[in-house]
Amino acid sequence: MRRLALPEALVRDACLLIRYHDRPLRDEPASLLGQMRLLSGCGADAAPLMDLLLDLKRADALGKAPGCFSYVDEIERMRATAHALIASGAAWSLKTLALSGADLIQAGIAPGSEIGLLLNKALDAQIAGGVENERGALLTHLGLG
Repeated sequence: MRRLALPEALVRDACLLIRYHDRPLRDEPASLLGQMRLLSGCGADAAPLMDLLLDLKRADALGKAPGCFSYVDEIERMRATAHALIASGAAWSLKTLALSGADLIQAGIAPGSEIGLLLNKALDAQIAGGVENERGALLTHLGLG
């Protein structure tokens, strides 16, 4: 793809789709947000790429034996759940988290590596469904609110 001088973002996205097309997914918020976290961790725009990944999974299922066709319905349920999560403001990356390093500094945390650890802890909890993606709730979860 690089020899064809394709845009770097296209190369990255294609490689991510190839890497994750066979990764198991479930129609559960933690599974879908976790997948989006993996996609965004590479610098991709996870929301549209998640749709492309589900398109690829759908095509893969339809290209297999007829016994696999029922997976298409599950993929479409996953797509609906992912869209609902995005619309509700769920976080899948530090960029989409309703808490920032500045919020933690304001709450009394000294600048440094602890900031990143706490933000990732908050993101992990939000993805797992343990806390809403809301600044106050995230601070309270971290014991700072």
